[in-house]
Amino acid sequence: MLYRFYKRTWLRWWSDILKGGAYVKSLQIILDSDGVLVDPITKLLKLYNEEYGENLQLSDIKDWDLTKFQREGTDILKYFRQDGFFRDLELIEGADYYIKKMIDDGHDVVIATSSPKEGILDKIDNIMENLPFIEEDRIIPITRKFLLAGDIILDDAFHNLINTKCKYPVIYNWEWNKTIPDKYSELNSRVSRVNNWEEFYELVTDISKREC
Repeated sequence: MLYRFYKRTWLRWWSDILKGGAYVKSLQIILDSDGVLVDPITKLLKLYNEEYGENLQLSDIKDWDLTKFQREGTDILKYFRQDGFFRDLELIEGADYYIKKMIDDGHDVVIATSSPKEGILDKIDNIMENLPFIEEDRIIPITRKFLLAGDIILDDAFHNLINTKCKYPVIYNWEWNKTIPDKYSELNSRVSRVNNWEEFYELVTDISKREC
């Protein structure tokens, strides 16, 4: 543990030197898992459609509350509680490449994920398998993400960003978060948006230069 601590401290110090002629600052970056690293909704809709004979598509989900799209008498959320649901989710394109790149740049990256108790071990195993350069102590199971402090937080849910202690909240765009509800309206003036991992990496690079 001490080795990891000193290694991270050294990396943060080293990143605060000239890189290619530009002074950049090491940042603390908090990443969500579902809807940012992996896409669980496509798998959930496939299971729901197969069981109930529906034809829900990802483009139909325009609200965070999935129960608004379920047929009466059905339970669309039960799949989240199934053993193994989170174990085989595939990474969103570019996630592994750009997370590794951010760590190599000297940024301190952690993954903070909320999960039903049935899925948390599967989530951790999935992350460590798909991102072998992520140490286990960089994975934080947590629902109350507003307790975490850092420079940047990337999430797809407004409720995880509204009271964040991070200076730069960032939304990973999906159909369900294109419109900010009135109760989260203050995010309009301070949130950034990205459509993919390349855009997020470019934003991180820009912020690190501005913050130095």
